[in-house]
Amino acid sequence: MKKIIPYLYIVFGLIILVDTATQLLADKSTYVIIASWKTDDKLTFGAVKALISFVFMAVGYNRLKALRW
Repeated sequence: MKKIIPYLYIVFGLIILVDTATQLLADKSTYVIIASWKTDDKLTFGAVKALISFVFMAVGYNRLKALRW
């Protein structure tokens, strides 16, 4: 199970990135970032979601790197 968890973090980060891209391509008036946190600005939405995604991918990468040593 320890060997699968880093990959799950990376896949989850990629899913967030793809979801963000599809939501940005759809022209909406309000974007939901997390639960009830909403914004009207596309740039803020994209930046926050990309940051969250990269954090998940970085954690997954670091755990994967730690397993290989």
